[in-house]
Amino acid sequence: MKKLPIKEVKSSTKLFFAAGAFFFLLASQVKIFGDDVVYNTGGTAARGILADYFEQTAGFWTTWSSRIFVNYFVFFFNDDRELLWALCMGGAMLLLLWSLYYICTNYRSQNLALLIAVLALAFPYTEFCTAGWISTTVTYFFPTALGIYCLTAIKKAYERVSFRAWEYASYSLSLVFAANNEQMAVVLFAAYFAAAGYFLYRKRNHAIIWFFFLLSSASLALHFLAPGNAARSAHEMQYRFQTFDMMSFMDKAELGLSTTIRWLFFGGNLFVVFICVVLMIMMFERYQSPFYRTLALIPVVVTTGYNLFFNSLQGAYPWINTLSAEISSFGMIDASNFWQRETFAQFICFGALVCVVILELFLLLDTPEELIVTFTLLLSSVATRVAIGFSPTIFVSGNRTGIVMGFGLMAMTTYLVGRHAEKQKNSGKISLLVSNKMSVPYWLLFIFGMCGMLYNVV
Repeated sequence: MKKLPIKEVKSSTKLFFAAGAFFFLLASQVKIFGDDVVYNTGGTAARGILADYFEQTAGFWTTWSSRIFVNYFVFFFNDDRELLWALCMGGAMLLLLWSLYYICTNYRSQNLALLIAVLALAFPYTEFCTAGWISTTVTYFFPTALGIYCLTAIKKAYERVSFRAWEYASYSLSLVFAANNEQMAVVLFAAYFAAAGYFLYRKRNHAIIWFFFLLSSASLALHFLAPGNAARSAHEMQYRFQTFDMMSFMDKAELGLSTTIRWLFFGGNLFVVFICVVLMIMMFERYQSPFYRTLALIPVVVTTGYNLFFNSLQGAYPWINTLSAEISSFGMIDASNFWQRETFAQFICFGALVCVVILELFLLLDTPEELIVTFTLLLSSVATRVAIGFSPTIFVSGNRTGIVMGFGLMAMTTYLVGRHAEKQKNSGKISLLVSNKMSVPYWLLFIFGMCGMLYNVV
């Protein structure tokens, strides 16, 4: 692997440390509520006795949840260890940013690091407190950060970089914890399945890839085999979604897919707007055709209009409400609205946006490796949220179930940016995304992102 410029590494490291430190300061000021209060009582476990916490969380595997390690640390941090949790929040953000940066091939620049930080800070962090700060972040954000860190092992193996002894331990422990979240287990299984298949096809043997593939497979299997998940589903169906069992497989799949698309494109998510803008810039730099450029503009116009200027547009064009209407508990299309034109308008709008974005991705890819990486990250990330349609807690859990998907899509985007910037450099050009022209806008967005978090969190 090429040596990285020392100056760029130092400047990027300082930026990521600043973001991690800011995250730590914010986390140290949050108020404990929601599920955190429930876990703070220790349930039936004696507070302060760690063995009791493990005994209780292990018992959950048969009665409530397969997240043994995740639930253990929820108990652990809620046992008057809020400051330690805040420190881990800062560390998780630092690890996440560094991992996203490392995934971006071998192209390195401070502006690329800034772009990654801007993308990460644009995520709606208000979702991190929907079930209590500690409960939500330990369940979703920590596994996500550690899971994306585990993806860097694939890049190292691909580039034939030797692993140090401590890296075997860090990757193994990170994967065990990250895959203890069902959604991250799907992403890791898909990533290592694709990596193992690619290495097998290229007749390359790398023990760590096969070991992590087996480990991620076992973790995913444990979630399917855990009787506690089925017990909880039955309990939640009785009290949260009594008609859930009346829905067919396709109904549940459509419910998960439609709510996922709506949250992504019409859920007020700034990070999705940024991703669409990044894809548009890459399309503009690569293609001169008016058709392709117009195609790239469509997701930007739709997401910007709905997520940033919805109130203004709603006053002038009231009909746009139908395109972003809430999805009912029976899905986008049911017996009550099957013949309504508003339903089909929403269906066509969702389908068109998805098709345009997928076409953009295909147009930006050149090699089989790029195709495998991009669509493995895309499909596995989206699948983690779509699969929630098969859970009766789909509406109770809210948008926090999109945390894994959101950062998975960021990983896909940063990979594409790194590849695109490297291609532009090889052809004697500098992509606007990493050029010095973007330094000031990136810094302003970075500061704006921090101020937005400060306003929403504290």
